[in-house]
Amino acid sequence: AAAMDPAVMRALAQWRASAGNHMPLTWLSRSADEASEWWMRVAGGRAEDVRCQGALPESEISARLQAATLGLAPYADGASARRTTLAALMQHAVPTLALQGVATDGWLREHGGLAFAPGAAPAAFVSAIGALLADPDQRAALSRAARTAYDTHMSWPTIADAYVRALTGGTDVRV
Repeated sequence: AAAMDPAVMRALAQWRASAGNHMPLTWLSRSADEASEWWMRVAGGRAEDVRCQGALPESEISARLQAATLGLAPYADGASARRTTLAALMQHAVPTLALQGVATDGWLREHGGLAFAPGAAPAAFVSAIGALLADPDQRAALSRAARTAYDTHMSWPTIADAYVRALTGGTDVRV
């Protein structure tokens, strides 16, 4: 929870609580209690506006990701391949909206597997959510691009091939 941009999360909480906005919001986290407490204390959200899930079996996480309409990655330091949540969203071809920041990997910007909110303003992130929810074609294109980016840069065969090249004298260790 601490990695999330508090200003963006406050804007998300306000958007979620607004009249007529009943999109189910699920927060997958190691600790449901910690996520729920952070949502209410830091983001100013209401408990009834988010369903915080704690540790779940892999099959349940996979099922929930497969059912997701849109993934949100409002990390304060930006989207990064080092974040397992982002990797899981991409692996499951979930169209995802992210923030850019100092930790954002260049290939994530270039590959087109994520939508990035225009600018750093929290309102821009929330506005981008509405735009993506209203555009199923853009979500479908993001979904395909996310899966391609995952397969190209993050899948186990890709990682294993990079290690083999590195261990056998190759110099390409970028994944």
